Amino acid sequence: FEIYFHRGVALSHLEELDAALTWYKRAEKLSENNPLLLFNMAVAYDKLERYDKALRYYMELLNNADAPLSDKEKKKVEDRISVLRIFVARQERRP
Repeated sequence: FEIYFHRGVALSHLEELDAALTWYKRAEKLSENNPLLLFNMAVAYDKLERYDKALRYYMELLNNADAPLSDKEKKKVEDRISVLRIFVARQERRP
């Protein structure tokens, strides 16, 4: 898990987000509820404007009892979820 995860992090720092997601998905197969992985995947999808997937991972992070989020961090994630829900709903209504 850690090798895959850290490769994803390194690629994300290089702004190679699609490649980072490839490694994150490999890590996810080994530890699908890891809060750091959920957060990194959400951010990567968000940066790639794949908002439906970003929303999914942000929600999983928020619902993860093991997520070490401060109240301030939790509020930021909740705010981002609200924005993405509106955006995704608007996209789904388009013909």
